[in-house]
Amino acid sequence: MSLRRFGILILVLSGVLPLLVAGMIAIPRAEHTALEDVRIGNGRLAVRAASRIAAHVDSQVLLLKSLGSILTSRVLLEPTQVDSVLRNFRMAFRHIESLEVVSLADCHAIASSTIEDRNRETTRYRCDDPDIRAARDGRLVLGEPKLAQDFKLLMKMVIPLEVAGERVGIAVAQLDLVGIWDAVGEVRVGETGTARLLARDGTLLAHGDPEERRRVFLREIDPRAAVVARHGLSGARYQDGQGREVLAVAAKVPQVDWLLVVEQPISEGYHAALVLKRDLFVVMALAMVLAVVVGVLLGRAPVRAIDALKRHAQEVARGNLGSRVELPRFVEMRSLAQAFNKMAVDLGELQEDIRAKERLSTFARVAAGLAHDLQAPIESIRDACAEALSSSGASGSPPVDDSPLAPLQKAAQSHLPRLHRYVRDLRRLAHDGELPLELADVDPRKVAEKVVAESQGSARWQGVELAVEGSSAPILVDESLLHRALSNLVANGADACMTRRPPGGRVVISISETARGEEVALRVIDTGVGMEEHFVRELMAHDFRSTKRSTGVGIGLCVVRQIAAAHGGQVLVESRLGHGSTFTLLLPRHPSKPAPSAQETAGR
Repeated sequence: MSLRRFGILILVLSGVLPLLVAGMIAIPRAEHTALEDVRIGNGRLAVRAASRIAAHVDSQVLLLKSLGSILTSRVLLEPTQVDSVLRNFRMAFRHIESLEVVSLADCHAIASSTIEDRNRETTRYRCDDPDIRAARDGRLVLGEPKLAQDFKLLMKMVIPLEVAGERVGIAVAQLDLVGIWDAVGEVRVGETGTARLLARDGTLLAHGDPEERRRVFLREIDPRAAVVARHGLSGARYQDGQGREVLAVAAKVPQVDWLLVVEQPISEGYHAALVLKRDLFVVMALAMVLAVVVGVLLGRAPVRAIDALKRHAQEVARGNLGSRVELPRFVEMRSLAQAFNKMAVDLGELQEDIRAKERLSTFARVAAGLAHDLQAPIESIRDACAEALSSSGASGSPPVDDSPLAPLQKAAQSHLPRLHRYVRDLRRLAHDGELPLELADVDPRKVAEKVVAESQGSARWQGVELAVEGSSAPILVDESLLHRALSNLVANGADACMTRRPPGGRVVISISETARGEEVALRVIDTGVGMEEHFVRELMAHDFRSTKRSTGVGIGLCVVRQIAAAHGGQVLVESRLGHGSTFTLLLPRHPSKPAPSAQETAGR
């Protein structure tokens, strides 16, 4: 055997065998994972659709209960007026097939929405109806759905009517459940997966497949109702009526105990695994061809080096600027590889520089927009406060706690000037790229206590405990900007606590000095939901990244970082998912240099 053939054989074995072994291991796992993903995804769809149906039923209950606010005790004494109310109510809500009101006193129907039953119902005794007796005891009765002669799916509701906590009668309604068809019909999984709704006894109420909806009108009992109900969201596997093996997950509809079933063929669930198997065979074939080619060219090291440079260039073209090429033995190729590596480094630095400038430009535009939009409302509020205080004679006088104008006077003297300075600082930041500082010796604990006192009055954070711990000697800072930074961090911490279930928690401003006493650390510690490690890294790498997950764009934290940089300090973040976060504002006791420009701090 020649050396070239031996090399080709070695390359083929080393390239194909690992792929074959990896495929034998990966494909069964991929099949299991794919099916598990299908089960979880379909289970979420089932729960969501069941919740939607339950919400529809609840809305009908609330709709009927609203009769209590229309029918007062005085009206109930006049059956003709009740008849008029019921007719108007049924005309407004066309899905109400029939509606009547039964008296609590003698169990006779007071009025009915249908003309043919109106005279007869007023004389019929209704207390022998167990549903009426249950409603007299204050219980809501939801009957089993029934198919009417015109193939409408109707459900009986018996609801006690109340006015100001006093029962005034009983509403008996037959409702068309047409609203549940959309919730069932919109569930689509894969290519052929659908949903169906079953009653408590397994009767088919709705089906997402138009071809199967005829079974609803035939009032068929689903033979697999007990199986899917037993397995629930864990999923049940069986063969459907077409002989296909399917995976079905089921979710209960609250209050009515119906069963929402989402069913999908197993073959569709295995689609991802089949694609993986096909791709594996394709990769194995390509690997074999590549092994033959490399074997033929064995000994041509420059070709392999060029191939490595080509792959590196492709990685860089895809945006992987961290990719590096190994240096070959040849001097010329080594120089070329070093040039490629340096190019990737330079491109990465250029990309970071562009991103930093884009973030600065974005922040400047946001600051300019906020300054422009807030100026007019603040001036209007200030003029209105001044006019109100001057007309009452309280302008310029110290606030009186028991005066009705005390909150207005406090806001005019304390909050409006600070808002005016916020707008001025935003305008300066947008135009000049830096924050103006008004330095003074400030006790950080007093500022922290002021922030806590202002935040405790917010209704947004009811249930969140705010506190201040520790102290330090006065530091040379801009008191207004320090107040703003702490307010933003406390607001983020309180919002994180309110995101917990149940809402609530604790936010503490901890003040301490560093070991050498040259810096003061102001830590805002919360017991909120916390953040994952990768989210913390992204938070520190980008200026605009919100800590609130679902609201905001991160402007508050960006302002905090700008304030820290303007004083020559920095912001540090520590967080654990589910255990809260700690934002540390490190400020030098005596700034040794003027505040850096926004261009200098944008990339930090």
